[in-house]
Amino acid sequence: MNLQGTRTPWIAPFEKHAFEVSGNRVTIVCPKHPVPGIYWAWKGEFLDAFPGTGWTLLEKRLYIVYLEFPDQFGCPEVE
Repeated sequence: MNLQGTRTPWIAPFEKHAFEVSGNRVTIVCPKHPVPGIYWAWKGEFLDAFPGTGWTLLEKRLYIVYLEFPDQFGCPEVE
């Protein structure tokens, strides 16, 4: 996958790429040798929480995708 944005290390040996979509920060953590195709798992709030889960998914060769969209509590905006 050819990712744009800022590339930084995450938990060694994995890298993360950060960029914005519609004003929200998106972070994708990349496996070293991805499964053919694009297989990914959404990470809920707090990308760096429970790193063991992320490590396991990356070892299974999946991407981790995190969309920073805090404090929504499952509710739509009220006007």
